[in-house]
Amino acid sequence: MRLILGLLFILLLWFLWKKRSFFTYRNGVKEVVTGDPIKGLEFLRKAAKMGISPNQQVQVAYAELKYGDPNRARAALNLLLLNQKLKDPIKYQVKLMMDILRLQEGELDEARESLDALYEKGFRSTNFYATYGYMAVLTGEKEYYTKINDEAYQYNKDNLVICDNYALSLHMAGDLDGALAVYRELIAKEPKFPEAYYNYACVLTKTGDTGKATEMLRVALEQEFTGVTTIKEQQVRELLHSLEQSNSQEQ
Repeated sequence: MRLILGLLFILLLWFLWKKRSFFTYRNGVKEVVTGDPIKGLEFLRKAAKMGISPNQQVQVAYAELKYGDPNRARAALNLLLLNQKLKDPIKYQVKLMMDILRLQEGELDEARESLDALYEKGFRSTNFYATYGYMAVLTGEKEYYTKINDEAYQYNKDNLVICDNYALSLHMAGDLDGALAVYRELIAKEPKFPEAYYNYACVLTKTGDTGKATEMLRVALEQEFTGVTTIKEQQVRELLHSLEQSNSQEQ
């Protein structure tokens, strides 16, 4: 009996040893989502060193880009791309993550080339269209960004980032009424990213509703700014300060 219990104990220890990276990864994800992102990132880094699946490595790279070091994220993604056994669905996710990083680093041409190539290969997902639509807006090419964001909106009009990109493309194309309509629906869903409120404020400013625009900018500042946020907190504060001064002079 003791021998059996001893063997079971050894098997339990072996199982826990084999699963240690899984438990560490799970703790990291939990902290990133609901607790302390920096603490969670440390867990995720430990899990990556222990050995985790390619899909989990992509998520670690995203957490690194969002809360940690973009250079670490780039290194991890490049390492994944060297894996010849990586299946296409995961490979496309890695490339998409790399394009998000490129956009954050101002590498627009490289991101566009890569995203266009993914599109031509038939890769489609909500995250893809969210990134592709934003990249298209950055080009400033009306026909290009209109086509992509119209398509993205039809693909998933319930996704808040896609809606923000779509409204932004309408704004850039001069359709302020269309942009306002989309933003009203978007803001009613209380998005948790500052871009939606900032971009809405920019449209409101053009239509002369500076009071509402000021309100939206204040809400924007209540949101989380991370390494994947496409606007800077200072950018929001500067526009808010400008509108507050203008409103004060009018009074």
